[in-house]
Amino acid sequence: MAEGGQSATGSLLHHVMTSHAAYSKAKEEAEKKDITVFEYLNKHLETMREEAKSPTLSHLTRYFHRMIPSIRLT
Repeated sequence: MAEGGQSATGSLLHHVMTSHAAYSKAKEEAEKKDITVFEYLNKHLETMREEAKSPTLSHLTRYFHRMIPSIRLT
């Protein structure tokens, strides 16, 4: 069962990444640098962290939940 969950999570992450409007540009930039798109995104996040003078990557998302509207399932 755990493996099924890992596969499902991987599939979800792949879908979210590849369906994002900026994916093509990120993939293109990664290919120019001869690195994977994951390496490119990690480096991009690190640059964002440094520019924001954030102590950690997770600190960059401290207000993220406020930007997404609440979803009611009722």
